[in-house]
Amino acid sequence: HGLGGTYRSIYLDNLLFEAMVNNDLLLSSFSTNGYANAGETHTCQIGVKNNGLLTQNSYTLKLMSVDNSIELASLLITTPLAPETTALHTISWIPSITGELQIYGNVSLTGDSNSGNNSSANKQLTIYPQTFYLPVAGDIQSTTTANTLPINFYWKNSISETIYLADELIVASGNIEGLIYSSNFVQELSSKPVKIWVKNTTETNLSTAWLPFENYTLVFDGMVDFSLGTNSVIIPFSAPFAYSGANLAVRVNRPMDTEYFSSSNHFYYTDFVATPNRSRYLYSDSTVYDPSAPSASGTLSSYIPVTAFVASNAALISPLVTVNNNGASLQLSWDAVPGAQSYKVYATENLNSWLEEPLAVVFTNSYSTTAASKRFFRVVASTVATP
Repeated sequence: HGLGGTYRSIYLDNLLFEAMVNNDLLLSSFSTNGYANAGETHTCQIGVKNNGLLTQNSYTLKLMSVDNSIELASLLITTPLAPETTALHTISWIPSITGELQIYGNVSLTGDSNSGNNSSANKQLTIYPQTFYLPVAGDIQSTTTANTLPINFYWKNSISETIYLADELIVASGNIEGLIYSSNFVQELSSKPVKIWVKNTTETNLSTAWLPFENYTLVFDGMVDFSLGTNSVIIPFSAPFAYSGANLAVRVNRPMDTEYFSSSNHFYYTDFVATPNRSRYLYSDSTVYDPSAPSASGTLSSYIPVTAFVASNAALISPLVTVNNNGASLQLSWDAVPGAQSYKVYATENLNSWLEEPLAVVFTNSYSTTAASKRFFRVVASTVATP
C-alpha cells in the first residue's frame, strides 16, 4: 500500500460480491417496539433499497411470524423506487392473542434475482392483554442515546435513580407489572445481573441528593439479556407494585461484575429541560457501591431513560364533564384523557345509586342522549379500545 516496510498488511472484512442484476430489492431496515396490546394497532417500519439496475414500480411488504412463516399483514407499494434509492414504509397489524412472538419483515418483488436479501432479522414481540396499559415516559421516537442511564456497562458496577412524574404515567392508580427500556447495543450481553427498586414519592427532582431508601420495594433481582442492536428490554417485576398515582422513583443497580464492556452499549433517553434534575448516576470499577446508601453523590442529570411501564388494573384520571341542553337532547363533552382508548358513560337519577353497567361506551370525548327532567352523569376513562 505504498508505505514500505517488510511486515505490512491490509485486512479486508465483510467482502461481498454481488451480481449487477436488473431486479433486486433489498430489505434495508426493520424496526418496531418490542411490545404491543392485543386488539390494538401495532406498527412497524420497513426500509427497502432498490439494489438493482431498473426502477421498480410495484412491490409488496409483508409482516411475518417466524412460527410456520405465517403472514400477519401485507402492504402493496405502487410508488416508483429508482435504483440505489431507499424508501421507508409503515405497515400495521392488530394482534389478536397475547404472549411472545418472533416477527420479521419481508419485501416481495416479482422476478427478484436475489431472494437472500429480502427478509430482516427476527424481532421479539411481547403482546399484553388489552386491559394492560403501557404508558411511556420520554420520547418513544428519541434518537439520542448514552451509556449512563439506567445501567452503565462500561464500568463494572453502577447505580442510577430516576423520578418519573405522575403526568407521565397518566394513571390515578394501578399495579405496575414491569418496565421496558429502549436500548441500542453493539454487543450481545446475556444473563447480566440487575436489581431494581421502586417507590411512590412526592419528590419532583434529585437536586439535593439521592432519595432516602425508606419505602423502596425490590421488584426485580435477576438476570437480563441485552441483545445486539436496537431493542426493547422488557423487565417483568417479581410481584406487581401498587402505584398510588404520585410520582414514581426507580433505582437501578448493576452489581459489581468481573468485566466491563463497550462504552457504545447505549440506552435511549430524553432531555427534560422544563423539569430538570430528575436523575442521578454513579459508577466505578473498584468501589462497590451500596444501592441502599450510595457513598458518593454521583452525577445529577436531566436525562430520563425512555421507559414504558406495564400497568394492570389501571384507573385513568376521571374527566370533568360539561352538559349542554339542546332542547330534546343533552350533549355531554369533556377534555380527552391522555392514554384513554374509550370512555364509559354512566347515568342515574339518584346520586346514591349508580348502575354497574354504563349507559354507553364511546371512543370520542363527547356523547349525546335524550333530555330528562333530572339526571346525573359520570364519565370514566378506560385503556380498553373496545366495549
